[in-house]
Formats: sequence, C-alpha cells, structure tokens
Amino acid sequence: MIPSGTYASLAEAQADLAGTELIYQLAQEIPHELNITPLTCWGANTTVYVEPYMSRGFTYSSGITFDVPVSEIDSVEKVDTGETIVLDNVTLATDGLSITITGATDGEGYIVKAPIRTEESTIPTIAYSYPLNTAGALDSVIKATNTQSAILNDHEMMLLTLSLQILDLQNA
Repeated sequence: MIPSGTYASLAEAQADLAGTELIYQLAQEIPHELNITPLTCWGANTTVYVEPYMSRGFTYSSGITFDVPVSEIDSVEKVDTGETIVLDNVTLATDGLSITITGATDGEGYIVKAPIRTEESTIPTIAYSYPLNTAGALDSVIKATNTQSAILNDHEMMLLTLSLQILDLQNA
C-alpha cells in the first residue's frame, strides 16, 4: 500500500512503479454453479421457448418426492450405472409430487427429467430473436430498454398507489 502524497505527480508514480506486477486474489473463492443447457440450433427468425423443466438427482427412499408437481416423466436414469429405467416401471402419483420405481432400493440415486406443471411455474413465456447485424442488435436493445422502462414505471405507480392507500387507511 502506498500512502497518499508519496508522489508529486502521476508521471513520477508511473516511472517509479514501472515493471511492478499486481496480483489480486479473492480471499475466498466464490463458486457459481450454472445449470445451463446451451442452444444448439438457432438463427434468423428463431423463436426460443423457455419451459419449466426439472432435471435433478434424487436418492430413492420408498419413492422420490418432488418440490413441485410434474405433469409427466420423460426419463429416469440410475446414477451409478447410467441405466435408463423403462417408464413402465415408474409410477407417477396423481398429484405429480412423487414417483415410485418398481425394483428400486432405498439409497439408490436416480436422475429424473420431467416437465413441471405449467400452472406451478414462475417462468414466463419468452420469445427471443437474434439480430444478425449491429443495427438490428442496437434496435433490439433500445426496444427492450423501453419495454423495461415502461414496466418499471407501471410498478412504481402501483407502489405509489398502494402507499397512498395505506396512508389513507392509517389516517382513517
């Protein structure tokens, strides 16, 4: 650390510190786990649908219980062998919150892939188009910014209205 006032000018500091190497390292690593499936095919006028989907590992314990209901089971894979379980051996509860697997033993690991019921999802429907030139990209950014600005203004007005209603109730 260099105390303030050590150098009379920027040029003096640059000359004195020429060749100095600075290495910055975080005191503790901050890992970020990203569960991303890259888009493999897209182009001009492409629509990308983001659907609520579960692809997670579970430990079998007289069945597998989900946090959110699923509409159906796409696949079940046994973790230690990579074996895909025949769906005829998988029973989905009517509420969509659990499954049982014929022949499964407690403690075994399974990866379950299933669409989450749309009424249980907080993922909005998103349409995305990719501009192929700079002008198109800039136009997309401007439109998106204007849309977000309008949404924020609507939310701000809603909050202001609610605040005024609360004040009216407190003063009543």
